[in-house]
Amino acid sequence: MPSFWPERLTEAVVAEARGAPVSAPTEAQATSDPAWERWFERALEQGVGEELAGLGRALMREASEASWADDQAAEGGLFDEGEGMLELALLHPELAQARWQALIEH
Repeated sequence: MPSFWPERLTEAVVAEARGAPVSAPTEAQATSDPAWERWFERALEQGVGEELAGLGRALMREASEASWADDQAAEGGLFDEGEGMLELALLHPELAQARWQALIEH
């Protein structure tokens, strides 16, 4: 499935994730809201529309629970806490919506 993200952004997120050690969540993280809920709130605060932010939240949840492959997991925000997703949503909301919907339906 082709990505709607700029190729350099996708490559950067995946490359960074492969080099980053996976660590156990801190106690504060373990007792706080899931990453997708925190992302949703941050997206709304940054000006992402509620519908698109909800789709992004669903994408992050699905990527996390379904253990997606690296490239799709990167698009689902698992390696950078959704920073790339937030950037895409703010800069290209139509592309974000189309890609995220395609990833969820795949």
